[in-house]
Amino acid sequence: MGMSGVVLMSKRGSVAYLTLNRPEALNAVNGELAKDLGEKIKLCSGDGEVSCVVVRGSGRSFSAGGDVREMLKSVDSGDYEHLIDLMGVLHGTIRSMRMLSKPILAAINGVVAGGGWGIALACDLRLATKSARFVSAFTNIGLAPDSGSTYFLPRIIGESKALELFLTNRSLSADEAYSMGLVNRVVPDGGLDAATDELASFLAQSAPQAVSGTKALVYGSFENDLEEQLEHEVEVNESLGRSEDFKEGLKAFLEKRKPHFTGN
Repeated sequence: MGMSGVVLMSKRGSVAYLTLNRPEALNAVNGELAKDLGEKIKLCSGDGEVSCVVVRGSGRSFSAGGDVREMLKSVDSGDYEHLIDLMGVLHGTIRSMRMLSKPILAAINGVVAGGGWGIALACDLRLATKSARFVSAFTNIGLAPDSGSTYFLPRIIGESKALELFLTNRSLSADEAYSMGLVNRVVPDGGLDAATDELASFLAQSAPQAVSGTKALVYGSFENDLEEQLEHEVEVNESLGRSEDFKEGLKAFLEKRKPHFTGN
């Protein structure tokens, strides 16, 4: 399966691969790319055959952030609404990514900067090549962070460290990013596709309702106190406990075999 656009979509088994496809611009984010990514995330959400989503970049970069050339052209022409319009589209896409009930992975190569951070951080898990580089870059061009970066990054690495990266714009190596918890795994250059395929395939075979429930519980936990969170855990598992997948999981455990989950 393939779909044209600035975000290419392909499927391998039950895994959907969304490829940011502006390699000549290091996959810089413009309105077209942001909209296309959001639309394809929604397609994946409604596709019962898709159990896991991978977001990756074509060429030498995951995403170099907002398209600076387009921004400057707009400012020079007096179009000061361009930035807000772009943010509106991109933020809609970020919401769709975070609301996705299926696991979503970022496969990061080369540079991830600016708005590209928001796309990567909106994913559940992040894999990066050894040579990948991470840089905020927002204040370097006179802007504050957007694309959900100020929401995601402090929650992942803490307020103080997030502020340091936002204010200094220093470039992080993949190993540094891993030590902070910004990425989940660092793989050798040339090994990203294989590592991503392996993890995505594993997640695609997990119990869909259990994955969805786990995501909802973890992401909702920041809004709850302990008592509220315990209640939510009961609510989620009350539903899961009636599922066929729960019964299948129990049988597979006792029979010492791999479970076959159906989402029922």
